[in-house]
Amino acid sequence: MLDERTLRAGEAATLAGLVLDGGDDPLPDWQDDFDEFATALRERVASAGTCFDARRKRKGAPLLDCRSLLQVVRPGRMEALFMSISTNTWMALLAVVVVFMFGPKL
Repeated sequence: MLDERTLRAGEAATLAGLVLDGGDDPLPDWQDDFDEFATALRERVASAGTCFDARRKRKGAPLLDCRSLLQVVRPGRMEALFMSISTNTWMALLAVVVVFMFGPKL
């Protein structure tokens, strides 16, 4: 994941699951049941809290953009343009989320 390439649909879905719950309770398979995946994704994003969106310079943004992710993984679409964010940016975001979730509580 260190090269700066666009994530494929499966990679984007997997990363979304890791960001939302650390992989403890995987999201439904987006290829087998898209509607179930979409419902679970929306529920988890709604309960995950908010963050600062550096691209839009906005506080209180959801951790993931459900609409963009669902467009990427919708049935019939094989390649992904996951919000045109480089892999290095995603790794930095993942590191922040991990520290936030598992780091010391202030």
